[in-house]
Amino acid sequence: MNAKHNVSLLNLTPQCWYAIAVADNYHRAIFGQPITITSARDGHHMNQSKHYSGEAFDFRTRDLTTPQRQSLHTTLKADLAQLGFDVLDEITHIHIEYDPGPNSAPWVENVS
Repeated sequence: MNAKHNVSLLNLTPQCWYAIAVADNYHRAIFGQPITITSARDGHHMNQSKHYSGEAFDFRTRDLTTPQRQSLHTTLKADLAQLGFDVLDEITHIHIEYDPGPNSAPWVENVS
């Protein structure tokens, strides 16, 4: 995983780090390169943005073709949505945030 020089990765939630790992693993497997995070707890976002609580991040997709980006988005959404993540294709980046609903699988932080 790479990050732009001004991206703050401090105090991200465990859920966010999990989603980063999933996105990075898929990106490496499909395209042979790590993701580049373009925003996390930094930048300007909507007032209620999950970025501010460390529950969201964006990663670059402008280097992918439209079919590649759409395929990656579909794959990530299929894997992460059931765990309570929203995965949005924003054309130049994919936005992932942890926003569990009533039908989301429970998040377990400590497994023995």
